Amino acid sequence: MVSFLVNGKPTRLAKEFTSLELTDEVGLMADTLTIKVPPTYARPKGNDEIAVAIDGMDYGKFTVQETTKSDRALTIKARSANFASSLKEKKNRSWEKLKLCELVAKIAKEHKLKSKCNATLFVEHLAQHYESDIALLMRVAKKHHLHLAIKNNTILLLKQELEGGNLPLFVVEAKACISWKIKHSTRPVYGSCVAKWHDTKANQAKEVKVGKGAPVLHLEGRYKNEAEAREAAKAALANITQGSVDGSIELAGCEIRAGGKLQLVGFGEDDGIYTVKKVTHRIDRQGYRVGVEFEK
Repeated sequence: MVSFLVNGKPTRLAKEFTSLELTDEVGLMADTLTIKVPPTYARPKGNDEIAVAIDGMDYGKFTVQETTKSDRALTIKARSANFASSLKEKKNRSWEKLKLCELVAKIAKEHKLKSKCNATLFVEHLAQHYESDIALLMRVAKKHHLHLAIKNNTILLLKQELEGGNLPLFVVEAKACISWKIKHSTRPVYGSCVAKWHDTKANQAKEVKVGKGAPVLHLEGRYKNEAEAREAAKAALANITQGSVDGSIELAGCEIRAGGKLQLVGFGEDDGIYTVKKVTHRIDRQGYRVGVEFEK
């Protein structure tokens, strides 16, 4: 069920561990791994790298941060090595006339990372003033409602939509859940959003509207073209409504990934598709269970 590599080599850890907890979080939060083994097990060294797979699914590499030994157990705590500290260094530069995916690829290459991007946006000008590369990417992702994460040495910048977004969809039926809870919160509700753009051929201001009905959210500023204005309006409408519904479920062990989409079936009025925020895998003497936190 569970396999480990320590510093790239097979280990007896899989046969000796008594419990495991692995958290997989959306975005740039570091994933964590906690393993308990008998106290006779030799402590791993600080910064040893542990690779984890569950039921044949790779869950990444973790760097040992802390070990605690008692008469009952050795507890090993590790965090994902998601990105280099160089990504946090502040820089002064600007990006001109390139596709957003090209920008991501260039930043990834600078930090010896890979990249995966399917955003279709074009960057006319983007100023990076005393700002780190990771802060720049976070700003772009939020503005355009894109999914940003760094997993397994790869920068991911993906569309939030299922269609063309390359985000995995996980289907869960209510009858499969050990427990579940869904909360609805009142948030500002907008039926549509309007963004303005400048038509250079007609030399006049125009506007684009996404969504339906009132009230209408009007974006300040003016965009360079219709496509950019439409993307901005879609992102703003999605950002302002996200999180009005959130919940959690627990079910028997299975593959569900943070950042993916969760389709709930058999939950009555709460049936639908949600975004997975956090997944916690727990394996111990009681078996393999998965806790999932999600939002819409």
